[in-house]
Parts: sequence; C-alpha cells; structure tokens
Amino acid sequence: MEKYSQVIYLNEKLIQKVILIQKKLFRITGSRACLDLWKPHITIGDGLWLDKDSEEKYCEKIASVVQNFSPFYVGAKNYTFEDDWNSGDLGYSPFAISLGVVVNNKLNNLAEAVKNKITVNFSSFYRQPLPYMPHITVAFKDLNKKDYEKAKELLKNETFDDKTIIDHVSISKENAEGLWIEYKRFRF
Repeated sequence: MEKYSQVIYLNEKLIQKVILIQKKLFRITGSRACLDLWKPHITIGDGLWLDKDSEEKYCEKIASVVQNFSPFYVGAKNYTFEDDWNSGDLGYSPFAISLGVVVNNKLNNLAEAVKNKITVNFSSFYRQPLPYMPHITVAFKDLNKKDYEKAKELLKNETFDDKTIIDHVSISKENAEGLWIEYKRFRF
C-alpha cells in the first residue's frame, strides 16, 4: 500500500508567489516543510491508501468524475492561522499558516464529487476536514508555537489577493524520502 493525495496544483504564476511566501516564512520561523515536501496546491479530498489494483480502480473513478466539470477560477485571499490544525493524527505540529481560498459552488461541487464518488471507496490515512475549507498551506508540520506567533504578528497587516484556474485533479504519491510528487493529472 502506498499513500496518495488528491490535490489541485496552482497555475505557475501563483506557485511562484506562494514559494516566495514560504521562503519568507522559512527565514522568519525556520519552518520549511512546505518548501521541502510539496509543490503548492489545494487539497481536494482525503489522503488515500492504494495498492496497484485499487490504484487502477481509483484512476477510473477520478477520470469519470472530472469529465463532468469544466475549468473555472478560484481566488486565493489573505492569510489564515490555525493553532489546532488537525495534524495531530499525522504527528505534526498543530500550528499552520495558509492562504485562504475563496470558496465557490464549482469548487464545492468538485470536492463533493471527489468525496462521494471516489474517496468513500478507499481507505484513508488523512481525512479532509469538513465542512470543506480549502486553503494553500504556506507553513505547517515543523512550525512551533513561538515562531507561529511571530509570523502571525508579522503578517497581520499583510494582504494577499490572486487567483488560479482549476482545470484538473491530480494524484500525488509520497516517495521513499517523504516528498509528495505528482503522479497523474486528470484534466477537465
């Protein structure tokens, strides 16, 4: 069994902006898990355990779901701060800093379709918090309370406003080094 995550990768322009924020936060807090482990993304569903047989079934299901969608945009706006991020189940720090994602009906419908037509068929190692609150994580996992508070103070008056196209769902696999690498992309 291997770990798979269901995500939407951002457009390249927004990826670069998010990486700059992650680097800034690394300089302030020392938190670098976002830089080291993931390409910036929006999580769209649970993290799943799949073997070769279930991977094939999963790919068929996700291809079937995405054919019912057309590309759309969502906004990324301002910072959000969590001191009780549901990472305890994974053994990570409870502190996280993210960019908020402006929820719209199309994104909610995609998340619901992924949950109801795909995720329910497989075992999860990570449950997407409900109600669905999409975000783009900029610091997590190795962020301690002191540095979280320092970053929160620094960012409290900063704003962020951009958007990205949603035109796919990707599955990423965790490799032997713990890095999450895009495995397959299902476009719509």
